[in-house]
Amino acid sequence: MATILKIIAIILLLWLEIMKVSLAKETHDEKAEVIILGVSHSAQLFVKEYRPAVLRAWLAAAEPDVIAVELTQERFNSGNYYDFTHEIQGIIIPFADELGVSLQPFDWEPTAQDSQLMFGFDLFHTPLIRPSAGWRSFLSFSDEELDWVKGFHIADQQAMRKKLTAWMDTPVSSLQAEAARRLYLYRTFFQARNIEAIAKRNPGKRIVVVVGYMHQPDLERVLKTSDMVTLTPSSQFPLPAASTIEQYEKTKDLYAIAWANLFSSHAHSRGFDTDWLRDILKRIKRVDNNLEYDVLKLKYNQFHEAPSLSLLKRWRDLAESIPAGQSPSWRAGLNEQRIDSDFEPFSAMGLRARAFHEAAVVACRLKKTEHVRSFQQEVSTTLSKARARHYFDYWEAVFPQC
Repeated sequence: MATILKIIAIILLLWLEIMKVSLAKETHDEKAEVIILGVSHSAQLFVKEYRPAVLRAWLAAAEPDVIAVELTQERFNSGNYYDFTHEIQGIIIPFADELGVSLQPFDWEPTAQDSQLMFGFDLFHTPLIRPSAGWRSFLSFSDEELDWVKGFHIADQQAMRKKLTAWMDTPVSSLQAEAARRLYLYRTFFQARNIEAIAKRNPGKRIVVVVGYMHQPDLERVLKTSDMVTLTPSSQFPLPAASTIEQYEKTKDLYAIAWANLFSSHAHSRGFDTDWLRDILKRIKRVDNNLEYDVLKLKYNQFHEAPSLSLLKRWRDLAESIPAGQSPSWRAGLNEQRIDSDFEPFSAMGLRARAFHEAAVVACRLKKTEHVRSFQQEVSTTLSKARARHYFDYWEAVFPQC
């Protein structure tokens, strides 16, 4: 009898092991669902219909198990994010933490040596003074791009997809332009392989990939051949209702939108949505009627009036009322050696320094040289030596007349 029981026990154990192997194989063979959402980096701060709450609401509706972000593993681990990707550090990462959703990086970057060989310069080195246009210039959007983002699913729009596909499939005679096209294809291929690796680690799960919209068509072209991935168009998940989107509004968005629109180089060259900004400022006032609101409101008013002694006095009085050490609620670019960011030349300032800087700008336009020097001195005393030097370098570049 004991022998029979032992045999039965052995058979049961063998059966359980066979079932484990079978289940493991089924799980491994199960494909991950991948949804690729192409975005316009940081445009969430410049278009009402594309604002941060819209992305949060859409992500919540998509119910991802994993959100894949356009960062290399090294950048992800160190928190060394790209300055121009507000959607990553300002929206997705904190929102995923809030929801308890896994975050996984998938980007790939060329080495500095590769960049030098292809383009004659390091792609990730920012010159002391940024160029007025092109690579490493300040973030700016064309009117066409700002119209595209209102549809949210940018690269799912046929006209945009046709435009992107034509560019990526057509060699060009310019060596520099062809290098950019080929690097795009090479980088996107590596991104796709990293996404495939994420899918392999997450069989049967839903993975939302958030990536610059230009990469989306080629990523889909590569991944559709993968045995580990089932692609679902992002447009199969429509935007939630306006009432739902409102539930995802956050006070921090109001400040980011206000600062980006009122002080960025994009705003100074292309303007901003006046009605939207007026509403944003009203909402900030209801939440925080403070000195930061006063700075934002005065800057908004400045866009609608000519430089005057009255405006100069208002900036000076406001600056003098702000305690030293008070920081704005949002600012981009915190490189300890630099005053600029991807958004504007004069980013890394406290609130008091910002107000004195604006007073100096008005004084410059009024040709009040003695006031300019006085206000600049107030600014520089709040900065490190490296940032103070950079501040004066940029001042000479932006305001050579002063």
